[in-house]
Parts: sequence; C-alpha cells; structure tokens
Amino acid sequence: VEYHISVTGLKNTQYICRYFRIGPNGGSAFDEWLAMGAPKELTAEELRYLKSKSIPTRQIVKHNELDDITVLVQPLEVVQLIISACDE
Repeated sequence: VEYHISVTGLKNTQYICRYFRIGPNGGSAFDEWLAMGAPKELTAEELRYLKSKSIPTRQIVKHNELDDITVLVQPLEVVQLIISACDE
C-alpha cells in the first residue's frame, strides 16, 4: 500500500523523517524464527539471536518540504514515521 502524506502551513525549514519498519524484510523475530524452521524449542543462544533480530530497521531522510511524502508499506509490514524539524 502506498500512502501520501502532506503537511502544509509550517515554517520554511528542513525536516528529518525517521522510518522504523518491522516486517518480513527486517525487524521481525517472528519471521526470523520461521526462517529458522519454526523450532518448538530454542536454546538460550537461539533466543538471544532472535531478540537481536527484533529491532526495527531504520531509514533517515531529509526533506525540504512536507507537501508530498510517500510511504510504501509492504504486506505484513508495520511502518512508524517520525517527522521532526532539522536543527542544522
């Protein structure tokens, strides 16, 4: 699904958009567990490994305007977008 976000009426500055994603392409311990063969029992080391895979992937993009931001969300994916003014 493609989402278009438009924010108008803000002062003229640069913005940082931080994208956090969890899904089959990263950030999902569940998907990694499935890729391991979905074992019913896990060792302590395997649990540590899966916990390390449960961190969302990140992308940081700088924008001059917020009038047309496109966010593409893949099937079975969750995306969080945090927009903040750039301090530079």
